Amino acid sequence: ARNTTCIRPAVFIQIHSSNLGCCFSIRFRILFETFLIRIVTAKRNSMKNLPEKQLLALRKYPIPPHILKTLIDLFEDKNVDATGYSSEGLYFFPASSRRGFIDDYNSKAPDNMMVPILDKPDVSFNKFLLISPDREVTERIMSIPELQVVSSAKDFYDVMMAGTSKGLALKEIASSLGIPDNMVFALGDSENDISLLKEAGHAIAMAGSDPKVIDVAEFVTSDCASDGFARAVEEFILPLVR
Repeated sequence: ARNTTCIRPAVFIQIHSSNLGCCFSIRFRILFETFLIRIVTAKRNSMKNLPEKQLLALRKYPIPPHILKTLIDLFEDKNVDATGYSSEGLYFFPASSRRGFIDDYNSKAPDNMMVPILDKPDVSFNKFLLISPDREVTERIMSIPELQVVSSAKDFYDVMMAGTSKGLALKEIASSLGIPDNMVFALGDSENDISLLKEAGHAIAMAGSDPKVIDVAEFVTSDCASDGFARAVEEFILPLVR
């Protein structure tokens, strides 16, 4: 925390619910609370592990009930490796391979930062994560015009409402908070981050990112294992905002 008196008031905008999100919640919560940095989320997937006073949910994009039933029936019938994301928590379908990851995370997290696990898919979902879905499943989902399928990592696919994107979320949040474009920084590594990076005033890519992400980035930092986020803040963001 060097030269912290030169840091302007800031907002941390979390527009994801990925592994990186879990890391951010634990590693940076103390820093954010110390410097009164607000945490803002656009989708609020399983975000009950963050203090309510630090959250601002501007908009939700729930999947309509009739489409939701179609998806749930499909995932159960085809034994799809699927995980449902809701503001209530996460639901793991029988074939989901993500349960072990979340159980491991919850075993290490403080009680107030654990991710809630749902027993039944009887809530409103705004996203499903599919891992290595077969062609038939993907084509059936893509035949539903209200939905879109976007790659979020190798063999990882997000199913959500068409027209939604991280870029749209970032634009709405920055506008509502009155943050000028030149003070908006975005960091990403996958295809679903491209809209986010294009919308930001400054785009940052993690090392090893999708080549399309590297192409739109202004700065490339190191990977997660090498504290890429911290390096981006110290070497790229702070010199521009002081």
